[in-house]
Amino acid sequence: LISAEEIAKSDLILFTSPSSVDAFTNVYQVPHGVQIAAIGSYTAKYLKRKGFGKCLVLPRSDFKKIGEILC
Repeated sequence: LISAEEIAKSDLILFTSPSSVDAFTNVYQVPHGVQIAAIGSYTAKYLKRKGFGKCLVLPRSDFKKIGEILC
């Protein structure tokens, strides 16, 4: 498992699905100041329903574009 300290040092947490949101938040908290990103609008809407504010929405299944955005 990754430590809370390592998560706090992250620039971004990328969620790939609603189940990844639940799996992460069942164990960890998203630190203040760490950007949230979602692959696809469905996951972004789920994050909003779970109380997360603004998040970066990445195009669904365009992994080349996702790599360009994140790097």
